[in-house]
Amino acid sequence: MNPSNDKPLIIFFILSFAAISLLALPGILDNYGVIELNIPLLPVIIIGSWSPNLMAFLVIAFVIKQKGGIKALFRRWTMWRVSPRWYIAAFSPIAVSLLAALLYFLFDPQAVATTNFPGIPFLMGFLVISLVTGAMGEELGWRGFALPWLQTRFNALGASHLIKSLNIQPLDLQLL
Repeated sequence: MNPSNDKPLIIFFILSFAAISLLALPGILDNYGVIELNIPLLPVIIIGSWSPNLMAFLVIAFVIKQKGGIKALFRRWTMWRVSPRWYIAAFSPIAVSLLAALLYFLFDPQAVATTNFPGIPFLMGFLVISLVTGAMGEELGWRGFALPWLQTRFNALGASHLIKSLNIQPLDLQLL
């Protein structure tokens, strides 16, 4: 990473915003009645959420031409630099919610009759889809690629704030 050369970062931003905009454009046009679409939304959301990662891969492979750069970017997913207590803090709301739901179904005799519990397979599928379409899909591009480049110019807080302010999702664009 050469701090004096911002070309890879600029190309990454242009490609990311172009990809997200192109993916969101049909939904926006459909929302305003310009065109009528009958396409499933989930594949578009998945591709849109992965576009920052894909653009980071393209920039590493074709602009920077860094051998092993994509592999190094993937390794950022396994960098565990925080205390285990932060993982407990991050997962505790999920655990408390699941415990509350379990207690509700165990101790309320009418819960089963009035609530359709989707079942464990549905919940596991929902978790996988949430991971694939959520942070896993975009954060490697934004935080793994763009953030280190920005931190050569700004402190960690400033670079993170800039990334957050630039981070636009396809569904955000669709609501414009």
